[in-house]
Amino acid sequence: MDLYDRIRAVIAKNPYEIGAYQDYFDLCRARESEDFDKAHENNAWLRTRITKVIGNSGRIKDFFDLYKKTLLFDAPYDFWVKNPDQFRFTDAKSPHLSIDYYKGGNRRTGEEHIKGYFAANFNKKVGIGFDLDYQLGRGRYDSQSTSMFDSRLYTYYRGDMYHLYVTVNKDQMKIAENGGIQDKRYITNPEAMAEGRKQYSPEDIPFRMYYNWNNIKRSQALVNQELTIRKVTHHTDSIGDTIYTF
Repeated sequence: MDLYDRIRAVIAKNPYEIGAYQDYFDLCRARESEDFDKAHENNAWLRTRITKVIGNSGRIKDFFDLYKKTLLFDAPYDFWVKNPDQFRFTDAKSPHLSIDYYKGGNRRTGEEHIKGYFAANFNKKVGIGFDLDYQLGRGRYDSQSTSMFDSRLYTYYRGDMYHLYVTVNKDQMKIAENGGIQDKRYITNPEAMAEGRKQYSPEDIPFRMYYNWNNIKRSQALVNQELTIRKVTHHTDSIGDTIYTF
């Protein structure tokens, strides 16, 4: 029996044993260099398993800390992936639309970034909105381009006793992988690699891989609701005013 299977058996027998989950995660990290795909496949299984038991575990913080660690493949992209605590619902008195566009560099190596959001309220209790964020970087060297896209749709209802907040977002990150420079002398001894030319551009440096892409897709849906149960009484005081007690 493979070591992955042995630890899974322990987890199945003791579903709230945090130590077994930690051992499984450590195994994924240890075997990542041997079998990258299998390590990340098992890491995804662990992340899904944690979401199923975290609510009844009695050790929510420990499981949540481990859950964050399982985001192995997302770790280099923390600057782009937005966590739930970074998001804010809007309460717009009138519909609001904002679009920002940034551009730098030339057509071959430049960057472009466009951001936009919309927010509106149907009434005092119900609102809706969406965010869009797209960034394109072509890279200074060959096979170094990146494309980042993030979108989020949200709505909410705030009644007197019941509140509901819903948000759905989707990320897609596409990154070219070139495997590094074929010969480090292009950096350490450029004169020897110029082949008689006075100089060469970064785009001319050969790399180990071409037409290889790392394509990451991530979807998330979050729902939060709150119900307030209270008793309301009222009476009229001596001067005729109505007093409410909650």
